[in-house]
Amino acid sequence: MAARILSADQRHAASGIRVRLEPVVDLDRLGEAWRALEPRSEASFFQSCGWIGCWLRHLGSDRQALAAIAVRDERTIGLGVFVAGREQGRIARARSLRLHESGEPDRDAVCIEHNGLLAERAHAPAVWTAILATLKCERTWDELVLGGLDRDTAELCIAAATAQDLGIVVRQRRASPHLDLEGLRRSGRALADVLSRNTRQQLARARRLYEASGPLRLHAAQSADEALAMLDRLKVWHQRTWQRRGRPGCFASPVFEAFHRDLIQRRFCHGEISLLCARAGDRPFGYLYNFARAGRIYAYQSGFDYTDDGRLKPGLVSHALAIEQALRDNVAVYDFLAGENRLKASFASDRDDMVWLALQRRSGRAWLERRVAGLKALGRRGAATLGRGASH
Repeated sequence: MAARILSADQRHAASGIRVRLEPVVDLDRLGEAWRALEPRSEASFFQSCGWIGCWLRHLGSDRQALAAIAVRDERTIGLGVFVAGREQGRIARARSLRLHESGEPDRDAVCIEHNGLLAERAHAPAVWTAILATLKCERTWDELVLGGLDRDTAELCIAAATAQDLGIVVRQRRASPHLDLEGLRRSGRALADVLSRNTRQQLARARRLYEASGPLRLHAAQSADEALAMLDRLKVWHQRTWQRRGRPGCFASPVFEAFHRDLIQRRFCHGEISLLCARAGDRPFGYLYNFARAGRIYAYQSGFDYTDDGRLKPGLVSHALAIEQALRDNVAVYDFLAGENRLKASFASDRDDMVWLALQRRSGRAWLERRVAGLKALGRRGAATLGRGASH
């Protein structure tokens, strides 16, 4: 596999883009190219050199990463990193290439979202087409797996895959709620003005109860060392909450914790990492671990001090304090990332889609798997329709 795919160098005459695939052996060299391209792209935090570099450092020596490099007029205009593996399909195991993931559940527990190729703004569609066309020339994979794509990126990917006559399977689609702070700021309204009546009442009551212990404050870590100490305290409450629900919690994975301790140590000084502690007087009741990039806050992880008093809403109050601070800091979007729950729904003004795709070669096995997936989806829709009919 390696000999063919590593020597690939394909020129796409229509766009003038040359694509090569090569092993990632020099992280500093790749990082230099990545940082140079970032300002010319629409990179999310998860596509930044900070996140991708950390992921590569923790990938493991047993996995070979392949860089896809798109060049036009001697300038790099597209980058992506793929890892080879095996996918357990419904019919058979398929050879795969994954974008910015390893295929190992423990290592992928860091959960990349807003994923995609890093591409220069003016050439993003052409970059997707050129890289997929180059990959299609290689016969060493059955599936390209692209997880955690936002709606716009998924549309770019699907258009390029369609042009290359690749089969497209939507493996998962999850709502991704966010709060439009820029719109809220323009409207002249406060956060409380856009909450439902029930949420507004719950938040006001919880604030009063916490204020009995002292003024509400949101403290941000001032150094990487303080951020790491706050991560330790967040971990305790996060694990306690999830284990009470019968789940292991993210920090049960040593890879997850090692990744984030490294990320915080390296990226805190760049203003991309935010560890926040919500307090009532001197009493902490919530910790938030957020990322920041280009006017967007990504609410990534949290730990809350849940008690037997259901009137206390540590998550609701902690996020409200963080959102109010983000409004004051002229942040444009407070992004709750993929997945829905009551807390996210309470604050969200909009919902996008986060999409997990598999692109497949046209083959009998792939056709059969898509057919099975389609029949199962049809069955689910039929069952849902019958269920709705029975309830009326």
